[in-house]
Order: sequence, then structure tokens, then C-alpha cells
Amino acid sequence: NAVSQTWGVEITRVELQNMEPSHDILAAMELQMAAERKKRAAILRSEGERTTLINEAEGRATAAVADAEAQKKTVVLRAQAEAERQRIEADGLQVAINTVALALVNSYGYADEDTRKESVEGAIQFLGLIRYLETQGKFAASNGTKVLMLPSKNSLP
Repeated sequence: NAVSQTWGVEITRVELQNMEPSHDILAAMELQMAAERKKRAAILRSEGERTTLINEAEGRATAAVADAEAQKKTVVLRAQAEAERQRIEADGLQVAINTVALALVNSYGYADEDTRKESVEGAIQFLGLIRYLETQGKFAASNGTKVLMLPSKNSLP
């Protein structure tokens, strides 16, 4: 405005209608925009990789928890099945002892307290001997058996 006032002109407003920057400035601006695009692409790529890794880790963790729970249930069910098997086997053994003891009492012809006690002890010995012989039969049937040890008359009760 100071230059134009010497001529008697006062400038109140300037309007630029067309401005063309030099080729160097255009190249610099294009490089800056390209760098900005690459930066955004790298950020998006790293965020995507991070999300992928997080999802994979969460998936592995969930699978590990599910596997552990399945193993826990398996152990519990096996333990329950084993407990039930042992209970059934104990019930069967009790029935067998009572049956053999009753047969022994009936063979004596009388049943006082001492006779019943001896009958139960005899039933337990008899059933123990049967199990022992069954076990020896299993050992004899196996491929790795070389020698079988059988009880002598004096070692039996």
C-alpha cells in the first residue's frame, strides 16, 4: 500500500485468481503427500498385524482353556467310573463272601458266633485263593512268562 499511495492509489483488497507453484515446490508437495500416505499405510498395516496377533493369541488361549477343561472332565469321569467299578466289585465280593460263608455254616450243621466267624474267614481265604489262581493263569497266558511260582501246601492258610 505504501508504494501505491505515491501514485494516489489505495489498495483495499487483493484477490489471487491463479497461482502456479514452481516444479520444485510441486515435487516437494508430492513427496510429502506420498510420505504421508506411506505413513498411514504402515500404521494401518501394523495395526492389522497387531489385531491378527491378538486374535491368534486369544484363540490359542481359549483353545488351551477348553482343552484343560476337557482333560479335567475326562479325569473326573474316569475317577468316577473307577470308583463305581470298585464299588460294584466290592459289592460283588461281599455277596460272594456271604454266600460262601453261609454254605460253610450250613455244612457245619450249627451256627454259633465262632462258627460264623470261622466261616467268614474261610470264605475270604477261599476267594483269595481263587483270585490268586486266576492271576497266575493270566501270567501263564502272557508271552513274557518264563517261570510261575505256585504256593505249596504249607504256604496256604
